[in-house]
Amino acid sequence: MTAEKIFAGETKNIEFKEDIPAKSEKYMKTVVAFANGKGGKVVFGVENATWKVTGFTKGDVFQKMDAITNAIFDSCEPKITPNIGVQESDGKYIIVVEIIPGMQRPYYIKSQGILDGTYIRVAGTTRHAERYRVQELIMEGTNRSFDQIVRADILSEAAVADFCEKLF
Repeated sequence: MTAEKIFAGETKNIEFKEDIPAKSEKYMKTVVAFANGKGGKVVFGVENATWKVTGFTKGDVFQKMDAITNAIFDSCEPKITPNIGVQESDGKYIIVVEIIPGMQRPYYIKSQGILDGTYIRVAGTTRHAERYRVQELIMEGTNRSFDQIVRADILSEAAVADFCEKLF
């Protein structure tokens, strides 16, 4: 199989990296975004623009897999445990890192903190989550929604009835 038949570009749930960046933050944003959304795969060993498989040697691939796993586990909060595997394409080895949707949202880059380190996926791009989106993710992580919040300053039925009588 050729690379063109396997890959068709980045989407909401797939990201390509030609190599493992020296700074893991370059792909950690995407890992966090996948965990905060519907999940996805980061494929290492594929050029982003051309989708050409550059791959890794058989000798390097397992060391690189360990480095990716350690970076994800050490950099993200709450902890993200990736599913990681190797595939062969045109005699070259690529690393496929699958991130499943998380249940303990929001996921964020530990060193950046929850407000600055939370990311979401928008189409084929990774974006910083705005404050309101972080709040939504917190609610999702606790299995609640804004319409379930009980407000302490809500008027009693008697106060509403009294107000309505004054209107008419």
